[in-house]
This record gives sequence, structure tokens and C-alpha cells, in this order.
Amino acid sequence: MRRLIGVAAAVVAVTALVGCARPGSSAERRADEIADDALADLESYKGRFLDETAAVASRSGEVMGIRGDVWDGGVTVVLQVEASAVERDGFTDRETHVVRCYELFVHKRPDTWVAERSVVDCPAGGPLVLDPPPRMPVGATDALAATLAAEPVPTPPADEVRAAVVAAIPGREVEVEVVHEAGATGVAVRVRGDCVLGRVVGGVVEAWNPPDVLVQPGELGCTASVAAAGGAKHPPH
Repeated sequence: MRRLIGVAAAVVAVTALVGCARPGSSAERRADEIADDALADLESYKGRFLDETAAVASRSGEVMGIRGDVWDGGVTVVLQVEASAVERDGFTDRETHVVRCYELFVHKRPDTWVAERSVVDCPAGGPLVLDPPPRMPVGATDALAATLAAEPVPTPPADEVRAAVVAAIPGREVEVEVVHEAGATGVAVRVRGDCVLGRVVGGVVEAWNPPDVLVQPGELGCTASVAAAGGAKHPPH
């Protein structure tokens, strides 16, 4: 199966290992449907990270492997799917079971996305052990506000403010940027696509979660300069 899609961000590879079902059986057709659902999930996914791509694929089966870069040559995920179905065998109903692996591939072209699905042999070994993708720590907005409120006046140098924020908001892939601009101190805390902004201006502390649409590439972004200016507080109209 080959489809052109308008938006996507990942690839899934799925392998074929048939159990007790006959070729073309209802169980095989059900496994194909599950693989199609996995491809549809990937088509609607707009991220750029392999662990998040694998997490999306794992909703439909066991992720046996993943490789590539969706922005450079494409991503391939190997997904193992199990399916069962009841078929009529003469005068009796018989339950059949199948284990298949599929390779789902998603590749970005300059003006579109290409998604492909194929049945492949299941690889040896067990499924990948998937760690949950990193996320902004719970309570990060309040922690940022409290940290900025605790800073002395005048505000210390940017590297000292950054060290205080890093200590207050620990976590995987947490990035902290601090600037002093136009009489304000701006702070941006980023974890991939998650963002918290804060600033101190005139002794007043603010911290907020900018709308997702405003921190995307090509928009205002999640930067300390945007925070210092008090930007990205409200969604566009």
C-alpha cells in the first residue's frame, strides 16, 4: 500500500509472522486493519522524535525496531501485530490467530509526505523497551514564578538565575534560557515542544504557559527574549 499524505511525522516497520491462520484469513485481514490504524495515527502525528514516534506506534502493537530521521530520509518502525478472528469451518466456528509484522515508513518530501506500509518478516528478539518521552515537569510554572520571586533585587546575572531555575525544575531534556533585556529579566524553560515563560520587570514576577501555536517554528517561539517582552501570553485571534 502506498499513500501520499499532507501531514505526518514518523515511520513504522511491521513484520509478518503467521500463526494458525490461513493466508488471506479473517485474522490476517484484521491484522492489516490494525496496521492501517497505526499508519493513520502516524499520519496525524506531527512530532519529530523517535521515542515519541515509537510511543504512537505502540498503541497498535509491539514496536520491534525503529530507525531513521523523518526529515532526512524517513523513519521506519517495525511493528508486530496480533489479531484473532472467528471463521466458519464447515458446520463449526473456529477461532484463528495470527502474528504479523509490518513496516510503516514515513518520509517528508519538499511539498508533501509519503507513507508506505508493507508486510515483512518479524525480527528475532523481543520488542523494544520504551521509556516515556520527556515532558515538562509538573508544577514547572509555579516553580519558575517562585524561583524568580526569590531572586534578590537587582536581579543577579543571567547565569546565576539560570542555575537557580535549573535546580528548581529538574528533569530530562529541560533547557533553560535567561536574558536581561530592556529592563526585564526573561526566562524560557523548554522540554521539546513544551514551554514555560517567565519574567521579572519593575519588581513584578510573571510566569505563564504560552499557547502551543505561538511556540511553533515560524511563530514567536519559546525564547527568553519573548518572555522578557511579555509575549506569547494569549492565543492569536
